[in-house]
Amino acid sequence: MEFGKFLYIDYEEDVKSHIDKIYIAPAATQYQPYLAKLLCDTNVKIELSNNPYRQT
Repeated sequence: MEFGKFLYIDYEEDVKSHIDKIYIAPAATQYQPYLAKLLCDTNVKIELSNNPYRQT
């Protein structure tokens, strides 16, 4: 893990089986097809968030 670049955690257990729904920020809609492909073999729902995006 490199501070300030990215965060990646490798879980031993299958995480997909514990997810019910994923909310995507309006500024991140370009990642929706990628997530849909990753989760195509599950019943996980992918929804666009209605929360406003604030840049900090």
